Amino acid sequence: MKFGKRVDDGIRFLDGEYPDWISRVDLSTLNIGTEGDCLACQITGCGDFDSARITMGLSVQDSIDYGMFLRGNLKNKGLHEDYRTLTCLWKRKIQARLDVENLLSQIRREPMTAIIEESELVAV
Repeated sequence: MKFGKRVDDGIRFLDGEYPDWISRVDLSTLNIGTEGDCLACQITGCGDFDSARITMGLSVQDSIDYGMFLRGNLKNKGLHEDYRTLTCLWKRKIQARLDVENLLSQIRREPMTAIIEESELVAV
């Protein structure tokens, strides 16, 4: 399964189970491969991945399928690169959602200004 699909599936899971999950994530420290800074730990407040995973009701395979964990030996350099890729994908998708939420909020406050700024963004 490709990482992009895993992250998309993870987002769908989180949206269904933790509607405010995105507000719990600190993008500056998010690192899927580091306990405490991983997505599951940030969302649940648990200090280690296994506790976070169990709190979320996820099996190990679920956490893999949702792009929150990779099976393998951390001594494997390729695994570190895969974790970096997953972290990057999560960050991009979270940031994209935050950008949309911010734009929608701005549209509700100042409809015409937001539309002009959005068209400028698209034109760039």
